[in-house]
Amino acid sequence: MARPKKKGERFPSGDLKPIIDRGTDELTARRLLLTAGNDPALSCYPLGVLLSRKVITQDQHNAGVAYAGLFWRARGKPFPKAINMGGISGRGEPEGDLTRLHDAARQFHSRKVRDIVESVAVYERAHDPRETDHLRLGLNAIAVHLGIMRRAA
Repeated sequence: MARPKKKGERFPSGDLKPIIDRGTDELTARRLLLTAGNDPALSCYPLGVLLSRKVITQDQHNAGVAYAGLFWRARGKPFPKAINMGGISGRGEPEGDLTRLHDAARQFHSRKVRDIVESVAVYERAHDPRETDHLRLGLNAIAVHLGIMRRAA
């Protein structure tokens, strides 16, 4: 006697379609609350939350993400997701990336601005609303330097 088929939607080939787990109702509500009713996928990192709440622009968000990626390639991620027995992953050309990182870091107007941008973009720490102007200033400088945004006329 054959085993009964599993219930669920199927592809034309007969394979079961995967069930997408969207999380609990509480988690879904929290994501919507964090993003002020916008795309819940942006709730996973501070720059995304700031973009969804319209605290920063799309160009500033892209600059922060690009700066974080450059930082991680040059120095490695500060919070590894898993143990890598083969060494540090995510490193590209350390000398070139490190030079680009230093060039980008020189664009910040002060150490305080650099620390705020790195705290939010690189280390993914929560944003302090009192530092919004410094964060925007730093993200604008990086956006102009990386060619994401043109310098204001």
